[in-house]
Amino acid sequence: MSPADLVRQRAVVFLCGTQRNVRRLGTYYSLLINCFLDCLYSEVGPVTFIGEEVTNAPLQAYVDALTTIRGPGGEAHNVAQSRVAIKKKFGEEADDIIDENAVTKIWMSITGLAEAKRVLEMMGEELAVQENLGADNTSHRLQSNLSLVKQRIMSPAQLLALPSHQMLVHVRGIGFFVLDKISQNNIGPYHELAGTNEVERGKLPYLPKLILPLPPEANGGGAS
Repeated sequence: MSPADLVRQRAVVFLCGTQRNVRRLGTYYSLLINCFLDCLYSEVGPVTFIGEEVTNAPLQAYVDALTTIRGPGGEAHNVAQSRVAIKKKFGEEADDIIDENAVTKIWMSITGLAEAKRVLEMMGEELAVQENLGADNTSHRLQSNLSLVKQRIMSPAQLLALPSHQMLVHVRGIGFFVLDKISQNNIGPYHELAGTNEVERGKLPYLPKLILPLPPEANGGGAS
């Protein structure tokens, strides 16, 4: 089956490799990615690329194509440990390319002061009402004054202390949001279908917040 056949069928294709062998798979990864890029540019069909832990794989060909895939209907979703990891793996220019082409950015947490300052600069300032309390030495009266000032939307301390159940989101053309996270164990009934991940503390207890419908074939029924 060719890559074009997979694209037409809207198949899900996993490119996986162990860290022990990943350095030797660069040519293999590039060949497969370029095949799917060719399908996208040839208008065979839309292709969505999901780079989970994108800095742990030899994906230079994929990063180089990020500026051109949206035109013919492609999408890219990238997950990385940090901006520093992206710079170390792909370089400063690649980090800028990923940043500038991202429509939605999500920070699951911010632990570095440099990144916190950078994000706060992006967030800018907001108008706030400041109250000042003073005293009149002659009449011994207290006076309250209100003034309109500009202040940071969040302080570095607030951003670095973001609760573990919250994340920071920026949507191009709209702005910043602080939203609650939803984890794999909060999505039903698919959590029960997932295997145990011993690397990341096994399997979390099932605490459903979002229930998605299963396709008919998953419930033993046939497609209508």
